[in-house]
Amino acid sequence: MTTSLRIRYGALAATAALIAGGLFAAVPANAAQEGTLTVTPDVISGDATGWGDGFTVTGSGFTPDSTLDLDLEGPDSASLETFPVTVDGTGAFSAEIDPTVAFPALLPRETLTIAVTDSSDGDSANPVTITQLAPTGIRTSVSTISTEDLAAGTPIDVNACGYVPGEPITTTVDYSGQTFDISESSHVADEAGCIAISIALQAGTAVAGEIVVHVAGATLTQDATVTVTGSPTEVPGGDPGTPPAVGTGSATGAVTPYLPVVSG
Repeated sequence: MTTSLRIRYGALAATAALIAGGLFAAVPANAAQEGTLTVTPDVISGDATGWGDGFTVTGSGFTPDSTLDLDLEGPDSASLETFPVTVDGTGAFSAEIDPTVAFPALLPRETLTIAVTDSSDGDSANPVTITQLAPTGIRTSVSTISTEDLAAGTPIDVNACGYVPGEPITTTVDYSGQTFDISESSHVADEAGCIAISIALQAGTAVAGEIVVHVAGATLTQDATVTVTGSPTEVPGGDPGTPPAVGTGSATGAVTPYLPVVSG
């Protein structure tokens, strides 16, 4: 009976040793971790001249109770400022970053980056980009157009900025006593907070007056006015007396994007 117990105990001890050995081999105690960073906000206003309230950086998946450096990098990947943080016992952290370095002169779509550049345990993480938005404003390719050019289908390019990237934009045009909705499902603000569209007279008679373009997002509406000069001119192939019809045209590329120039 005693011998039988000893054999059983020995078998269990050997099995336990194998399991423990497998566990320690699979997860070394000092293995570097691949963490995840989140930065809020991840865009900078195009009208910004400073850092504002800074950034909130949160992280998870790092080695518990470790330390690491967060590096704020410029568009050329050069380090602007470094911020040390301490990871808690769960492998997470939350840090408020308030840069003291001079605010860089960024162009629209240029980015800053916050990345982990040093860790006491060799941890790494995804770098997070912070995008510079374009300054708020609306601009048209022309301020005046003749009825002859308008009737010939010459487009008017419109560029408006200051919206939230990805937000739907509604565009309407007032002309000759009528309002035309030229919004499309594809009219959303790009990553710089801008939308570029082109409008043209598609039918009817071009008459002197004003073309007023309204570009509206959820919280921002901007207007631009183009003056129409000249005698009434019919669109070729149209019926005399047909009311004007305004729609989207083919962009000419005449608008210089992202300039904070307000027309109208």
